[in-house]
Amino acid sequence: MLTTGTKLLVGATVAAFVAAIVYGLAKNGTLGVVGLLSAATALGLLAGINLVARDSNVSAMDAEAVVEAPASRSAPSPSLWPLVVAGGAGLIVFGLVTEQAFFLLGVILVGLGMFEWMLEAWSERASADVAFNREARGRLS
Repeated sequence: MLTTGTKLLVGATVAAFVAAIVYGLAKNGTLGVVGLLSAATALGLLAGINLVARDSNVSAMDAEAVVEAPASRSAPSPSLWPLVVAGGAGLIVFGLVTEQAFFLLGVILVGLGMFEWMLEAWSERASADVAFNREARGRLS
C-alpha cells in the first residue's frame, strides 16, 4: 500500500508530465516543456525515494521502534551559539565598512560559534542516553 506522501508526489509527477504535454501542444515552445519535464523528473525521483523510505513511518506494532524513534526523543536544549554566529556575521559586515580588526573578529566569532554549535548539536544527538551524550560532549570540550 502506498503512503500519503508517495501518493501526493506521484500525483504531482503525473500532473507535471500532463502539463508538459498540454503546454507543448498548445504553445509549441520548448522552454516550458523542458521546465515541466524537469519538474516531473524531480518529483518522480522524490516519489521513488519516499516509496522506498515508506514516508519514514514507524509501525505502532513495533514497540521498540516507537521508543527509539527520533520523534520520541526530547527536544534539544536552547543554545546561544546561533546568537554568537549572528553577532559575528554582523561584525563581518561592520568590519567590511570600517576596520579590518572588526572583520577578523567577526570571522573568528563565526568560525568558533559554528564549530561549538555543531559540536553541541552532535553531542545532544549522539545517542538516546542523555548521560552518554553529556559524557561525549565533555570528552571533546
